[in-house]
Amino acid sequence: MQPENLAGTSVRLTRIQMQEAQTPESAELDLTEYEEKEIMIRGHEGDKWIFSAEVIDQSGLILTAVVKKLFSQ
Repeated sequence: MQPENLAGTSVRLTRIQMQEAQTPESAELDLTEYEEKEIMIRGHEGDKWIFSAEVIDQSGLILTAVVKKLFSQ
């Protein structure tokens, strides 16, 4: 799930702030631990990046199954 204005696009997540003098890749979030889970992210939308990104919530097994069921239809 993602905001409508990002529907059909892929974005990457970085801890870097939008105007830092570093590449976004240097602080890209590793989402390996969240595979098969739904997560909620807070950050600032850029072109192909969400800047200052942080995971603020994650689903458990039951909610993940419900979300997958709802969005697979």
